[in-house]
Amino acid sequence: MGKVLYPAILLAAVAVLVLPLFRSPDHRSQTGPGTDRDLAEEYGLPGKAVLIEFGTIGCELSEEGLTAMIRLQAEKRIPDLSYMRVELVADQGESDEYYSKKTPGFPVRHDPEMKMAGAFDATIIPSFVLVDRFGNVRYRGGQPLEEHLMAWVDALNAEKTDPGSDVPLFGARELDIPGLLATTELPVFGGNTRKRLEEYMGRNGLLVTFVDTCVRWRLRLSGSCRIMSPSLRSRGLRWCWSMSTTAKRRSVITSATGS
Repeated sequence: MGKVLYPAILLAAVAVLVLPLFRSPDHRSQTGPGTDRDLAEEYGLPGKAVLIEFGTIGCELSEEGLTAMIRLQAEKRIPDLSYMRVELVADQGESDEYYSKKTPGFPVRHDPEMKMAGAFDATIIPSFVLVDRFGNVRYRGGQPLEEHLMAWVDALNAEKTDPGSDVPLFGARELDIPGLLATTELPVFGGNTRKRLEEYMGRNGLLVTFVDTCVRWRLRLSGSCRIMSPSLRSRGLRWCWSMSTTAKRRSVITSATGS
């Protein structure tokens, strides 16, 4: 059965879907029981909910998320919530300099090999993970709205016992894949033609990659496409890229190509 994929080579504000054989991923830590609890204890956060952002320097969406968490922390908007940033940039010196200027007021963990990101299944950048006071992952996804975050923390505070690792995630939803394929249209590079996603389908499915053109790794991602496309084609998969920009307050320009 197909599933959401998070290949390490496609990090930095890139989301990947394999269609149409899709199922919602099992949003659990992949490194076994106790990992989340060990992490909370390492940073002195047991007994309190923590919001973790997995982001990287140079990604505008990661910057927005970090800024929002710094504000929430400073204003104590959600007093029963702690925060953490996991930084994926490889250069330790660059990371140290960046956060010495930012002074976030909460822990920052350097994770250039994405070990922690992999453990939390948070390799789409940026990703946010909400862990409850018992050490269970309760949300995983994009930057949550403040009102949603407040409601979720209120719900966590009302829990008197550990709900266990199989508790449903906040904000979880099923995607209507046939509907998305039939109704989502993207312009083709180099012209005014638009195609529905289903028109890009290969005999065994479609790999859709969403790339933020503001991210400095975009050229490396383009090179990865050229390397991987022949292998995908030999397996009956076509590759569709959706390029968008978060510049100018997320004014989105989208285009696509099939390979």
